Amino acid sequence: MHLKPNLLKAVTHLLVNTGKNQCDLYIKDLRRLQLDGLYTVYLGGTDISEGLVTGEVPEPSSSKKKVNAWSMMHAGGSRGWVPWNYKLMFKTDQFLWSPCSEIFQELCVSLSNSYGKCVIVAKPVNAAVETNGPSMIEMEQHHCPSSPVLVNFMSCCPLVAQSHGHEFFCLPSHCGHFSPLDTAWSALKWYTTKNRHEYTTKHFGKESLRKTILFKDLIENGMEQMTASKWVTATSIVQKRENDYLNRKRTAVV
Repeated sequence: MHLKPNLLKAVTHLLVNTGKNQCDLYIKDLRRLQLDGLYTVYLGGTDISEGLVTGEVPEPSSSKKKVNAWSMMHAGGSRGWVPWNYKLMFKTDQFLWSPCSEIFQELCVSLSNSYGKCVIVAKPVNAAVETNGPSMIEMEQHHCPSSPVLVNFMSCCPLVAQSHGHEFFCLPSHCGHFSPLDTAWSALKWYTTKNRHEYTTKHFGKESLRKTILFKDLIENGMEQMTASKWVTATSIVQKRENDYLNRKRTAVV
């Protein structure tokens, strides 16, 4: 079914305005909690492809069939990576979502012990992945969810966060750039690409050549590239973007 041009324009306008309003409410509520003394922690994930680690690019004929990657979950803020063991799950084209609420419970305990009360800001999985055909407007997740939300492969329950004194926020779909995690993932992947050969050893057999990659060392040293000073810079940029957004909103109203 094809939407008529006028109807498509109206739907697009409604979605954009809905996203802008969500961003506005999200930033104001986040600032309110920050003023109350809650430390902001950004939670999210990224995919580290098998080719990025090995340096081997799949053949064009098979590239669409195989989606092999490590799916990583971690969190950080202006004070750096949180003192919590990051989680890795290997996924293929047969990968099935397996929510692990215990992981989120572990994270909440770690945050309480290290920082006290926090506001956990996460980017949820797109609703289109989880359901079979929600309306475009229903796919807009409220930034203060009341039910569990899937973030990468982890189920995050707002009630669990609140039981530990934390608040749980979702980044609205139009506010993805209000998170410093993209900077952290870029630093990790850049290091992996440039230095993977230093973590690779070759074993020559009678009929074949085998490579061994010190994957754990490669990833952990890559994570260390996101230093404390880089975290401060990245979170400061996010705060500036939020300020610019609110200032534009005020100017538009006037």
